[in-house]
Amino acid sequence: MDYYKVDDVSRVQAVLASREGEHQIIKILDVTHDVNCPENIVNFPEFPDVEVRAGTRIYQKFQDGRIFEICVLRG
Repeated sequence: MDYYKVDDVSRVQAVLASREGEHQIIKILDVTHDVNCPENIVNFPEFPDVEVRAGTRIYQKFQDGRIFEICVLRG
C-alpha cells in the first residue's frame, strides 16, 4: 500500500478524473482521532500527480489539526 500527503484534495481529484475511459472511486474520511491514523504524515512523500493504484492512501492535514484520509478504492 502506498502513502502520500497532499495540501489540497482537489489535486487528487483532478488527477483521478483525468483518466479517460476508466473511473476511480475515492473515499474521504476524517481520521483525526482514529487510532490507526499514521503519526508521521509530514514524512510521507508529496502526492505525485500521476495515476495511483487501488489501495493508495493520501493524507491531508489542516491547520486546525484535522487529518483527512483519501483512499483510492478502485483504479
